[in-house]
Amino acid sequence: MKRIILFTVTFMCLFFISACSEDSNSSSNADEKEVKEFLSQYKSYQYTIEDPKNPPTADEIGEKVKPFLSDEEYEKQFANRAFDIPAEVASKTNNSIALDDITLEKVESEEETEKYKYTLHLTFSDNGSEESIDRKGEITVTTNNEMKIIRDWENRNNEIDDLTF
Repeated sequence: MKRIILFTVTFMCLFFISACSEDSNSSSNADEKEVKEFLSQYKSYQYTIEDPKNPPTADEIGEKVKPFLSDEEYEKQFANRAFDIPAEVASKTNNSIALDDITLEKVESEEETEKYKYTLHLTFSDNGSEESIDRKGEITVTTNNEMKIIRDWENRNNEIDDLTF
């Protein structure tokens, strides 16, 4: 009789432990989906150039992306011309730019921040011809009160039409 009770208690403990771990994994996935959507909106504002002959200015792009960034990161990105580059590349290559997708991978999670590696899948198109480029980067997102990007770094060694950006 003791064996049956011991077996039942052990089985129930294992069942509850596995159920709890599944719940924490699903909430973690929901958080990653939320971060991916947040990053997609931000990068879409930054990279979408519909008319290469009349691209938005850095100020216009900056105003669109400002709600996604901490004040410090906004100033840093603006100083590094991160908002100028897509419009400049689109204008020089006469290509429109669109964000197709983002691949996101969580690297580290701390108390109030999460670090991710990402790959942007961008499409450059010009009168029917298209070229896809993958652009890699890293972000750190703060998870207190409201989500903000406190660090955004991109590898700037992609080439399109003999132009490195």
